Amino acid sequence: MTHHHNPNLAANVTYTGQQILMPMIKQLTPALLAHSILGVQPMTGPVGEIFTMKANYGYQPKYKFSRAKWYEADHRYDDYDEVIAWCTEQFGPRPRRPDAWTRWCDIHIDRIRFRDEKDYMMFLLRWS
Repeated sequence: MTHHHNPNLAANVTYTGQQILMPMIKQLTPALLAHSILGVQPMTGPVGEIFTMKANYGYQPKYKFSRAKWYEADHRYDDYDEVIAWCTEQFGPRPRRPDAWTRWCDIHIDRIRFRDEKDYMMFLLRWS
């Protein structure tokens, strides 16, 4: 018995699939677009539910955002220890894990980031 490929059947399956899938895709597209713009990965079905349940038990920071604007000041890396000591004295201890509320942090051996312009200006006056 030879099996003959029926192009009509294949075309029909494709057509039926499109009739079912296209409305679903059109319905989902705005949500998927919104999610991708916000950087949220939608998870559907049981996997998504499991993930959500698990995530609730873990540590969740209260807010999730990063500070887009930092004031960055460079200094001579020979002065690093002095600069860190001075910043600690002026602005409080150096954070171990900087976040968006961090007042200051060192990101390279010769660069300091400041949250507030007044701290940045004070630093420039002292170290420029």
